[in-house]
Amino acid sequence: MKNYFIILLITICLVLASFVYKYNRTRICDNFPNPEISKDNNNSAAQLNLYLVFNSGNCRDCLNTIAVLNNLPSHFQIIGLIPNRDYINQKDLRDLTGAIFELRRNDRYKRFMPFYSPTLFGVSNSGKILFMLPAVPNESAYLLEFLENFYSRAYALISDGASVPR
Repeated sequence: MKNYFIILLITICLVLASFVYKYNRTRICDNFPNPEISKDNNNSAAQLNLYLVFNSGNCRDCLNTIAVLNNLPSHFQIIGLIPNRDYINQKDLRDLTGAIFELRRNDRYKRFMPFYSPTLFGVSNSGKILFMLPAVPNESAYLLEFLENFYSRAYALISDGASVPR
């Protein structure tokens, strides 16, 4: 009976170790949670999903990029990821930043949170992180051009292998 418990304990330890190993070896850039982003526009073009990680304590000059994100064309879908304390006071955060896009708690995305915020993630529909762009002062001067160039050059990645529209 004693040997049975030892074998069971060793088996449980091996199973747990394999889960921990798999969790730490999984490529983080391939599994970004990319749930139900709005597909309400009727065009057939691929959408570039943008996630902006920010909070109310970020540099005001860095948050000026929100004005650019608010006015992007329809093939860009934007979601803001914010901490719980800001999610509770969304109205104050929107007044402070001018954000008009959807805001979500960043709890589900903790594994992907950058050390620096604000940071903009570009994510394909399959959940592959295509780029991470930390916000800096005066970034709004070139952000739209960067996003449009990235979209046109990486269309196959964004659409996850679909052919380029004609």
